[in-house]
Amino acid sequence: MVRGLDAGADDYVTKPFAMAELLARVRANLRRVRERVVLENDTIIETGDLVIEPAELRLTVAGTPTRLRLKEFGLLVALASNSGGLMTRQRLAREVWGYDFLPSSRTIDVHIRRLRQAIEDHSAFEYIHTVHGAGYRFDPQPRTR
Repeated sequence: MVRGLDAGADDYVTKPFAMAELLARVRANLRRVRERVVLENDTIIETGDLVIEPAELRLTVAGTPTRLRLKEFGLLVALASNSGGLMTRQRLAREVWGYDFLPSSRTIDVHIRRLRQAIEDHSAFEYIHTVHGAGYRFDPQPRTR
């Protein structure tokens, strides 16, 4: 087992193994791969007063560097990459968390709330709009104060 891991293996399963454990390991690896795909996007997204640099995990709001948690950053990249399009909670769960089945949408709602606080509280734009009963839409609109 040690030689295999030292040689570059990511994981090791001994026999006999439970099918549920094997499937959980596969899902965990798929989540890591999906997260890398989202964050390794080297296209810089400039919209409104945001500059998103996915490959550098860097976000600037109105010229000010802004820090986000990793999942919040992945969520922002997923939304901004589909600007104007509807992103259902299921699609966000799949693209950001790697889940095919979403046990609860509250996780996504909490991350959306934190993301709004981090960017919209410091911006002249509203970016994330709720589509009730469906999901969210990233559509930069100047804030009317």
